[in-house]
Amino acid sequence: MALHKSHSASRPLCFVMALAGLALLLFGLLFNLGSHMLPVASCPPPRVRVSTERKAKPLPRCAKPNADGVVPRAKTFLIVFMGNSASTAISLDLRNHPDVHMDVLEMVDLPGYDNTTEALAHVRRFFDEGIAMGKIPGFKIRPKHILAMREEWAALAREYDTHLFWQYRKNTLKSALTSYIKYEVAGGDNVNVGGMKKNVSIEERCQMGKGCKHHIDVDSFYARLRGQLDWTNTVTEAVRVMDDARGCVWEAPYEEYLEDRETFNTNMQRFLGIKEMAVKQERWKGTGDGVCDVVENWDELCEKLYGCVIWQPLLEDPKNGCFCNTFGTGTDAYCRTDKDRKKK
Repeated sequence: MALHKSHSASRPLCFVMALAGLALLLFGLLFNLGSHMLPVASCPPPRVRVSTERKAKPLPRCAKPNADGVVPRAKTFLIVFMGNSASTAISLDLRNHPDVHMDVLEMVDLPGYDNTTEALAHVRRFFDEGIAMGKIPGFKIRPKHILAMREEWAALAREYDTHLFWQYRKNTLKSALTSYIKYEVAGGDNVNVGGMKKNVSIEERCQMGKGCKHHIDVDSFYARLRGQLDWTNTVTEAVRVMDDARGCVWEAPYEEYLEDRETFNTNMQRFLGIKEMAVKQERWKGTGDGVCDVVENWDELCEKLYGCVIWQPLLEDPKNGCFCNTFGTGTDAYCRTDKDRKKK
């Protein structure tokens, strides 16, 4: 954060220097001093936010604007998601748009729909109901049902022009930490599940549940981290299967939602071809974004994981001032990502 602030703070000063340089240049030209003898101020380029860059990303084939520049309206949508990736917050933002029909957020992953054939039938009824209302029906779904009957779900997407949100978290280490806190810290802590229902200060958050800083068992955490990586790959496979090369997928990673919710929601609304508008926010972040601020034994985590190339970019986090100052060489015990690894 300090780097970002200092970079931003330098720009006004640079602007003043540029004006002074221009004045000197005009003075030199007036008195034939020669511009080559005068200093020229050079300002660093403005920092471009990732989400702002994505604003210019072309829409998928299914959402290409027509000759009049209008994006065709989607018929239905699904958010194919992984846990601990702000899926609840994103789903609620969509549900709060007047053109969207979303009843239960996670409709066919709940008890009662273990049978994939029944789940498919229920989705068809729900889609038909929303379309009859003049709205775009949709909900969030885990990969299980999609991968159980691949051809059937791909056929459903083609029939109902289903726009797919590929919703995941780029930093799997952070999502694994959220999961670890939920299930393994002192009997579990559910405060952060689904996000906070109100925006609270860090001081208030630390008084809730099990607090906001935790000692973790690195072996247990590593097992959850490896599982989270597997789960991310499973989500990607489910999206690929259901899209079936239609070109109707919008990437919706957690990090972009966290950085700029307004732009993120604008992108989602553009993808669906609905009115771009601000919507009510119902969830806020429940776990600190800096892993070094959340994990008490940060040095131990670095010592065991940072030597593994695959985990390095997930641990090093300049935005939140998190760096590994101590680390081992990395061993097979923590560098393997497959389920059959054997600890040495």
